[in-house]
Amino acid sequence: MGVVFLREDPVQCGVSITLGGCEVRLLDLTSAFGVFAAQGVRHPPVAILKVTDYRGRVLEEFKPGPGKRVLRPEVAFLITDILSDNDARSFVWGPNSFLKLASRPAAAKTGTTEYNQDGWQLGYTPDLVVGVWVGNSDGSPMGAIYGIQASGPIWNRFMEYAHRDKPVKQFPVPPGVVRMTACAETGLPIDPTPTPGPGRRRDDEPRRDQDRPDGGEERRGCTPITDWFIKDQKPVPGPTVSPQTPTPTPGAAPAGTPAPTPTPPRSGGPLVMPSVVGRPVQEAVAVLESLDLDIRQQARPSPQVPPGQVVSQNPAPGTQLAPGATVTLVVSMGGVTVPNVIGRPEAEAKQLIQQAGLVNFPTVTYQGRGMGIPDEVLNRVCVGCVLSSDPPPGAAVPPGTEVKIAVRKD
Repeated sequence: MGVVFLREDPVQCGVSITLGGCEVRLLDLTSAFGVFAAQGVRHPPVAILKVTDYRGRVLEEFKPGPGKRVLRPEVAFLITDILSDNDARSFVWGPNSFLKLASRPAAAKTGTTEYNQDGWQLGYTPDLVVGVWVGNSDGSPMGAIYGIQASGPIWNRFMEYAHRDKPVKQFPVPPGVVRMTACAETGLPIDPTPTPGPGRRRDDEPRRDQDRPDGGEERRGCTPITDWFIKDQKPVPGPTVSPQTPTPTPGAAPAGTPAPTPTPPRSGGPLVMPSVVGRPVQEAVAVLESLDLDIRQQARPSPQVPPGQVVSQNPAPGTQLAPGATVTLVVSMGGVTVPNVIGRPEAEAKQLIQQAGLVNFPTVTYQGRGMGIPDEVLNRVCVGCVLSSDPPPGAAVPPGTEVKIAVRKD
């Protein structure tokens, strides 16, 4: 895809690479989005297209080549379909956010790093891919602003301007994808000719689907959705697990007792980093101390992980280490998720923040015209409604954290 990580050893980032655990350059990330726009073909970025002399004679000129296929066109299309689904993202950003172009379809994604240090927006059409980064040159936090507010207006305005004279193009659909109706709960395809069985109507049962436009059967616990699938990779049911009563083994631990992590034998050579993610921190520390590793701990709010449990580790499992190497464990301190109060009236926003277990009296600043805020940002919410919050919506924070909100005043 063309992404080059700035750290010397990307392995040190582990699986967090996919979530921004390693720094990348804007040019590399924009180039990677270009792979999606080019249906899976990578074209390395080029800065100089032509060199001429003072008379206008061409000395050197770049001629684009065929590129290199790095993704199947079907996979690239599915990514594009997700990133261009304005209905799906309207739940969070509204139907007319900076992710949407008024003139044509566009695929786009925002991003915000911890403490609002970086605001990203990258996106593309069949004609152009553009990436925008906004932040302070010294890496300091930007305050109560995040990706779509910081870089969104720049990306949106530039894309509209750059496409002003271009005909509207739809994203091409490769022949290897097909639209199918599937069950939203399981992801499995729905049989167009269902047979009686669990969750389906028997012939002697009254029909409940006379008014269904697709004529399909009503199924218990299944919401039909129609979406794109790759033809040769249709979802299949998972394995069937039958309950069994195990035969007790003399001396074995009682059923339900977690098996301890085996300690790799010491051989005097390089160590292999074990996986301790998901284990209580005391157990993880005991395993790593037995390997003579230097352990550092960092506490982090994590609403989805119980307090005292390891959320992540660095280095990643499988990494070879020398005795005495430093291992960092990120340990959950529990926490709550900051609710999305953008666009909510001030009183309602305060109530939602309090109900989430955050500070009872959020700090409020009032922003309006003449304060350097673009009209596009102000006009997306009503007067007296929330423009932004710090920490931003969706952030994991300790209970009782103060949330600062900015409210439109005029």
